Amino acid sequence: MSDRPGGAIGWSPLSSAFALTGAISSQAFLLTAVLYYFGWVYTHAWYAYYGVEVGMLGYSVTDYTLRSINTAFWPVVAGLLIALILQYLRHLPAIIAIGTRRPRRVLRWWVGGATVWGAGLVAVVAVSAVFRSLVGPVLNFWLPYLLMAGALLLVHAALLRSKYAALIGRARRRRTRTRPPQILLSTLIALAVVGLVWGIGTYADRQGATDARNLAEYAFTGRPSVLVLSTDRLGLEGTGTQVGEISVPGERYHYVYSGLRLLTRTSDAYILIPQQWKRFRDRVFVIPRIDGIRIDLATSR
Repeated sequence: MSDRPGGAIGWSPLSSAFALTGAISSQAFLLTAVLYYFGWVYTHAWYAYYGVEVGMLGYSVTDYTLRSINTAFWPVVAGLLIALILQYLRHLPAIIAIGTRRPRRVLRWWVGGATVWGAGLVAVVAVSAVFRSLVGPVLNFWLPYLLMAGALLLVHAALLRSKYAALIGRARRRRTRTRPPQILLSTLIALAVVGLVWGIGTYADRQGATDARNLAEYAFTGRPSVLVLSTDRLGLEGTGTQVGEISVPGERYHYVYSGLRLLTRTSDAYILIPQQWKRFRDRVFVIPRIDGIRIDLATSR
């Protein structure tokens, strides 16, 4: 049978188009899953800083995905560039070895170094996981990336050892290429994926808390300022909030609250926060959308 376009069974523009569409769809699905997970962790960390439970907001998959785009853009671009660079550099060990007088020794040293470094990084992660309470915050942040790097180095060493078995083998030179054990590669790739997911979650959690803290430190600049008018006293007490009585005859509302910013809103409530809010000191207010309460919003610098 011919594998050329003219053969009975082989390449055709239609099959090529289907293959390309499938590849693009799978990559798009993977990217969407990563963005959703990033957005979910980021949003939880962001609102947790203010003591708000995300479940009460009713966010959808689309909401989490869209909330991740701005923050996750550069990490995703950096990750794709690193993957592309590694793909093009996979032949680097052979190129370096061929350019030397002793390619066998160079390959042995390369494979040995990758194995030692990979096993060492995985061991560091394993020990740190056992003694988690003794690990500092800096190392704790880098643990998932160390796991991913260690697993990929071990995969790299296993593939090199398989591809260049005739050069690397010591006892008996092999003329055929051997395959590394499938269970070994599957385990190492699974570890790399675990490190990737763990790393995404760690970065998103840290970035969400950092962005929330920065917003509070700058007195919620950019968030809409809020006036709450009500028929009854609401008890919105917090640093910087003010309450005034409306004594105009015939006016429906009797109290007005200021010094508040809009944190977010749901289908049935506004979530407000004092402009001078401090963590562990002030509260966040959930104002329902009901008769007797009016919410006025204004842009702020």
